[in-house]
Amino acid sequence: RRIIPYIRLAYRAAGTELPVMLTPWSPPAFMKTNSCRCHGGRLRREYYELWAEYICRYVLAYMDEGINVRAISVQNEPNAIQTWESCLYSAQEERDFLRCLLPALDRSGLGGLDVYIWDHNKERIFERACGTLDEKTRPMVEGIAFHWYSGDHFDALGLTHEAFPDKVLIETEYCLGMSRGGAKDGTMQYAREILGDMNNGMQAAVDWNLLLDQTGGPYHY
Repeated sequence: RRIIPYIRLAYRAAGTELPVMLTPWSPPAFMKTNSCRCHGGRLRREYYELWAEYICRYVLAYMDEGINVRAISVQNEPNAIQTWESCLYSAQEERDFLRCLLPALDRSGLGGLDVYIWDHNKERIFERACGTLDEKTRPMVEGIAFHWYSGDHFDALGLTHEAFPDKVLIETEYCLGMSRGGAKDGTMQYAREILGDMNNGMQAAVDWNLLLDQTGGPYHY
């Protein structure tokens, strides 16, 4: 509920209900192997169906508030153990969870929602797509989301585009954080990233983050 007022402000500024993509960062602690929402851990197999239903309720709750939810990704950064909310999925685990998630979306009347996999750094995007998308899951997925933090890796993006031309490639996170030198030479870095990705099949990009606490918070770890 803290986020929704800002989405509405964005709608007002844009003069239209912009499409929104939602991304889970962690299941509840009791569903995870480490019994914690943070520090990685994995979704326990016995909770796949329950977590799929939970995600559906999450999406519907936003829609009930008038938010134009058009897409979701399965998990934010599924290959990273973070001190904040995080959850690990192998390619095979993401594939198996998709087989629970898509039927749950259909049962909830959300079958038209676009679903994206991976949502992590692009140097492994091709490997991930090959491991997650099979004969059954490929038709379930609209596209593959990726981040830029580990370097250019335009070749990996291009290879993925060639192998999966039917999938939308969307960059869901890119920014000039402290580890990339802050805003120094930011325009050139952004231009290189965006143009390089567009030349290798990217169809959309989302800046992370246009609205932040200037003191670096809030944090809970």
